[in-house]
Amino acid sequence: MGENGSRVQDRNRKEKRLTSTFSGNMPQCPKCKEEIDYIQNVQSGLMTWKLTKDGEYEREDDFEEDDDTNDFRCPKCQFNIGLTEEDAVNFLNGQPYDLGEDLD
Repeated sequence: MGENGSRVQDRNRKEKRLTSTFSGNMPQCPKCKEEIDYIQNVQSGLMTWKLTKDGEYEREDDFEEDDDTNDFRCPKCQFNIGLTEEDAVNFLNGQPYDLGEDLD
């Protein structure tokens, strides 16, 4: 991407930055407007389990994350609030953040 395209992309990114709306001391989800005090991090990947002859499961390996899904979602409505972990933390602390998906 050329230098001009990069500047346009940076300008568009800055224009989409939002600041949390608070109700009391908790932020409100921008979609459902419910108060939330944490965000769910939903990741896709691979986890291996061992199934024993007793029908019990034992975790065999650590979770191997892939790049397909890494969302930061409202625990009430599953709306993708932030693009990155930094955005999610900024949302929870009332700092500017980039929205993970459109509000439409």
